[in-house]
Amino acid sequence: MYRLLYAGRQLFSSLASNRDCSLQIDVFASLAEIMEMPLAKGVAPDSHARSQALIGKDQSDREYVVEQNLNNTLAIIQGEWKYLQPSDKPALEFWTKTELGNAPEPQLYNLRKDPTEKENVASQNPEKGERTSHFAG
Repeated sequence: MYRLLYAGRQLFSSLASNRDCSLQIDVFASLAEIMEMPLAKGVAPDSHARSQALIGKDQSDREYVVEQNLNNTLAIIQGEWKYLQPSDKPALEFWTKTELGNAPEPQLYNLRKDPTEKENVASQNPEKGERTSHFAG
């Protein structure tokens, strides 16, 4: 048990210093890889085995990251682009008035130029939105 706690302490200290935001979703498959326990088909399909990234030996990024809001609307981050699929769900959370990212039209943001996601450029970049949207299913 002590070895696991010690390894976990090292693991989480390297996670804290790693800038790759995709690691959280990959912990499940990565731990299975470290323990040499193959995952059954269909288990954690969005988790990728990235044990070398977890321990800080691989700094490469994932091809894409999936985000999901309170209303199950999906967003895909791929490189500097973020695509949000169209949704007929409320734009604001009722109690907190938090903006949820829901809109009836597709949304596409260049996160490098527009990190606060204020300028939807989907209509100016339909091919980029189309390529990114296929990850949302």
